[in-house]
Amino acid sequence: MMTKTFLATVMAMAAATTACGGLARDNHEPPPHRGFPVLGGDDQPDAGALGGDDAGTGSAGSGSSAPLCTPNTTTCSGGELTTCDATGNPSQTQACDVGCSADGSRCLRFVPSNGLDTFFQMTSDPQDLTLKDGNLDPETGVFSTALGDTTLVSFVVPASPGGAPLRVFVGKHVTIAGTVNIESSTDDNDNRSIGTAVALLATDELDVTGTLHVFVGAVDVAGCTGFDGTQHLQVFTGGGGGGHATAGAAGGNVKIGVTLLPHGDGGAASGNDALVPLRGGCPGGRDVTGGQFAGNGGGAVQLVSRAKVHVSGTINADGNGAGPGAGGGGGGGVLIEAPVVAIDDGAFVVARGGAGAAGDDGIGDDGAASAAPLAGATCISGGTCGAGGNGAAVGIAPTTGGGFAATATTVGSAGGGGGGLGRIRVNTATGTLTTKATLAAQVSIGPVLTE
Repeated sequence: MMTKTFLATVMAMAAATTACGGLARDNHEPPPHRGFPVLGGDDQPDAGALGGDDAGTGSAGSGSSAPLCTPNTTTCSGGELTTCDATGNPSQTQACDVGCSADGSRCLRFVPSNGLDTFFQMTSDPQDLTLKDGNLDPETGVFSTALGDTTLVSFVVPASPGGAPLRVFVGKHVTIAGTVNIESSTDDNDNRSIGTAVALLATDELDVTGTLHVFVGAVDVAGCTGFDGTQHLQVFTGGGGGGHATAGAAGGNVKIGVTLLPHGDGGAASGNDALVPLRGGCPGGRDVTGGQFAGNGGGAVQLVSRAKVHVSGTINADGNGAGPGAGGGGGGGVLIEAPVVAIDDGAFVVARGGAGAAGDDGIGDDGAASAAPLAGATCISGGTCGAGGNGAAVGIAPTTGGGFAATATTVGSAGGGGGGLGRIRVNTATGTLTTKATLAAQVSIGPVLTE
């Protein structure tokens, strides 16, 4: 009886093992390893399977194991910072947004362009900043809406050579919603609204969900600003368009008999792709020195986040149109920096050249953001007049203002030239950007600065 009982018990255990997915498969198939070394045919440990030269240094059941990292160290590799505890086990890991230092001891730190890291350090715990449906004045730091005015905490940075002065705003999560215009309440004494550029810094994410229109931050740089036209008797030649990434176009000619009166040349290309220092486009030239107002250059804005900048709306830094016979302004400058930058496929970031004015009409096309050139103004009086030139777009040069032939008794004005193309710069941790958005400017992509 004992033999039968024992056999029944063994069979029952085997059946239970098989039903539970146990080791028994058939009489000839070895069981899976289950993470342990396979023993030799005589059930003796195989030295190679147990670790080669380390075999025999301790018993299989001792629980000892080699450390996974060097005890009491912090190392950085593959974009991850690892802290190792005293027992040789990783106790903490941290992803490095912009990579590891060359010596592998720490994460690199993102440093914004144009010296703006100082303002992150000065504002350790900022509040969220939401700008929605209003005007931001960089001369005063006041944000105005239908509900009233709010003076925001900000910092003023004097202009660097070749750059614009700058007002810096710092928030935690920065949001731009609705329609926000960055425009100045003051003009300079020469009737060219150069103004102060703006930098928006976020310690968390920065989102542009609405339309940000940047009107100020242009620079009046010799050679880049469009040249004024000239006057002879009662006729005027056109002013040239302002330059930036590309040159502006010349104003229209006027010819009296065999004499070709001097027009205003377009401003030359100026600045650099990195937008350091930050700056917008150059103004166009007037129909004559001291005459009609010229198109101001497109403004300048720098958007910075320590985490991510996400643009799903529109950023517009187009050059501006002009008064009769004057040249359009050069396109502005848009600088976006963060470890991660996402620009949605349906978004617009534009800095096209401003449209030249017709000889008898004012501002040319200041149309909606698109890839198309801003069209110069057409003559409306039916008199002696030249049309304004088109502003520059991607792959499309600005056009010269229209001219005409005249006599000693002719009264009229040629058209102004179109402005040159502006710049867009995007800096990311990888130095790359993938998007199908409309980027209407001279675009360059690079890596963020680190230390």
